[in-house]
Amino acid sequence: MSILRDIRLQFSSGNVVTQLIIVNVAVFLAVNLVRLALFFSGYNRAEIDAAFYGFINDWLAMPLSVGRFVQQPWTLLTHFFLHADFFHIFWNMIMLFVFGRIFQEFTGNSKILSIYFYAALAGALLTFVAYLFIPTLYKISHGSTMLGASAGIMGLVLAAATLVPDYMIGIIFIGAVRLKYVAAFVVLLDIISIPYFNNTGGHIAHLGGALFGFLFVTQMKRGRDWSKSFNLVFGWIRSLLSGRRRARMKVAYTRKKSDAEYNFSKAQVQQKVDEILDKISRSGYESLSKEEKDFLFKASNKK
Repeated sequence: MSILRDIRLQFSSGNVVTQLIIVNVAVFLAVNLVRLALFFSGYNRAEIDAAFYGFINDWLAMPLSVGRFVQQPWTLLTHFFLHADFFHIFWNMIMLFVFGRIFQEFTGNSKILSIYFYAALAGALLTFVAYLFIPTLYKISHGSTMLGASAGIMGLVLAAATLVPDYMIGIIFIGAVRLKYVAAFVVLLDIISIPYFNNTGGHIAHLGGALFGFLFVTQMKRGRDWSKSFNLVFGWIRSLLSGRRRARMKVAYTRKKSDAEYNFSKAQVQQKVDEILDKISRSGYESLSKEEKDFLFKASNKK
């Protein structure tokens, strides 16, 4: 089918944001096909809900009690590719597309997956600790589970807002708004929503992911790239799964720069990057010339 061929082409295009959306949607459809199969097998609604949500909670969602988590540690990874219903995944994928593309525009593909992954883990860790040490939450921890990509996506939201805070995005019924105000609003909304109990764990996870996204870009601006180790491990795993042998290393002999030359060159690049980021803060991304945009993109990929 042409649709499947188009999806395969999009997935193989190398665009990490698109790949994450495809994986999340594919998992959502696969899980809900199980529910559809139960429906056509003659089960009533109560039986379908019991079987469907029992499967999700017992095997894929992350438990928020120590005893249950020890028995199913794989849920630390599986939970952030699950979604409760259509609107849950719909709004998450909209956020992933918008903010992931903004961050990708400035840094390329190399950092997207690591932020998504680490921010999701940070959100899970913060939620787990909260349910362990906050008495109100500890009382309900045994039966509580966590699922959703929101923490990873919040990491990308804050990463984009920290990198280019004055980037303008259009919001329906409101108009153009600076990215920093959008990020501040969603963070504040999560904070004030914690005591309402309708999704307390989710709101705490969002804050954990947001904190990681902020710290990631803060460190990136200081020359520390937290994505390097993740990309090395992920690349190694991907090469094992694909069964491809690494190409034979080609050696090119060039004169090695002295420490003084290297540090001077790095300082020049960082100075120009800082000047461009200052220009964005003053006048917005649209004020950059093509050469400045290209320079910022290349400099970000080299870190």
